[in-house]
Amino acid sequence: MAFFKADVANGDVLWTAAAFIVGLLAVVLAQSAAFLTMAKRAEAQNHHKDEQFHRVAAMTYPYN
Repeated sequence: MAFFKADVANGDVLWTAAAFIVGLLAVVLAQSAAFLTMAKRAEAQNHHKDEQFHRVAAMTYPYN
């Protein structure tokens, strides 16, 4: 840290680096949870569309 003329202990730099890495892992976990949530919502919407299609088909052609 000679550029800033600051006297920083090595332990403080390591704790800061560890906190940064933990933050990056938290971001990765949040993004994967969001992806899985959106995938589940898309699957549920597709299932609902199929249910509606079959309901209309059953009401339109009740004897088939």
